[in-house]
Amino acid sequence: TRTPTPRRVLLVFVDTLRADHLGAYGYSRETTPQIDAWAEGALVFEQARSPAPWTMPSGRAAVSGREPERWRAGPHLGEVLARHGYTTVAVVGNKWLSEAFDFRDGWGVFDYEPRSIPRRVERAKHWLDKHPDQDVAMLLHVMEPHMPYREPKRLQSKWAGDAPATLADSVDAKTVRAAYTATTTDAERASLRQYVIDRYDQNIRYV
Repeated sequence: TRTPTPRRVLLVFVDTLRADHLGAYGYSRETTPQIDAWAEGALVFEQARSPAPWTMPSGRAAVSGREPERWRAGPHLGEVLARHGYTTVAVVGNKWLSEAFDFRDGWGVFDYEPRSIPRRVERAKHWLDKHPDQDVAMLLHVMEPHMPYREPKRLQSKWAGDAPATLADSVDAKTVRAAYTATTTDAERASLRQYVIDRYDQNIRYV
C-alpha cells in the first residue's frame, strides 16, 4: 500500500562478525567507525547471545525468535511484517540462508546470489528505490568478513604487514590450517595468528 511516509525496517546480517572486534563494544582498533557513530544514539545490546556459531541456525533464530530446530513452528519476522503491510525483501549471499535450506519462504522478494558486498548493497538499494512510497522491511546479509579475506588493496596493509612465509597468498581456512601445521615455534604461531587477526580486522573495516 502506498503511503506518503513509508516506513523502513533494515536488518543487517554481517557474517562471522565478532562483537569484541567492534569499537562500540570496546575494541581498540577503529574497525567500525560508521557502526560506532550510529551506536552512540542507538540501543546497544551488551548481553546478546547466539544459539549457534554458524550461519544457518543463528540466522534462523534471529528471524524467528525461536530455537533453530523450531524456527518453522510459527511465522518469522518477514512474514509478520508482510501481514502488516510491508513489502519484504531478503538480499542474502550465503548458501545456508538460501532457498536450498528453506530460508526463502515467507519473503515477498528473495534475492540470493554469492557476490561482493558492493554488488549486494547495490541490489538492496535497487529494491528500496523500487518501492519509494511503500513500507519496506529488508534483510541484507553480507559475507565479509568471512574467509577467504579479499579486502580491497587500499585496506590490505592498514594493520597487516607481510604475510608469514608459511602462509600462501590466499587467506582461507585451508591455507591457515596448513600454515599453522607448518610452523615450528611459538613465535611463528603468534606471528601467524596476529597476521590473520589483522586481515580479519581489515575485512571488518571494509564492511
